[in-house]
Amino acid sequence: MYILSDIICAWRAVVLWNRDKRVIVILLLFILGNINKPRGHALIMVGTTLGINLLCTGLIGWKAWCALRAYSSLLDN
Repeated sequence: MYILSDIICAWRAVVLWNRDKRVIVILLLFILGNINKPRGHALIMVGTTLGINLLCTGLIGWKAWCALRAYSSLLDN
């Protein structure tokens, strides 16, 4: 179930980054690491899920911050 939420989070980040190949590759590596984990290793699953969510949140937050700066500079002028 966690893999589905990771894929949705990664998809949102990829869409906001206009399907940038670097973002796709990095997130795909995290997702593949989560899929190919040995059974019974909950710590690995938690680590990769946490990594994916932190990375996606950071990427989305960066885009939002850049957009806010761009819009506020337009409104100031």
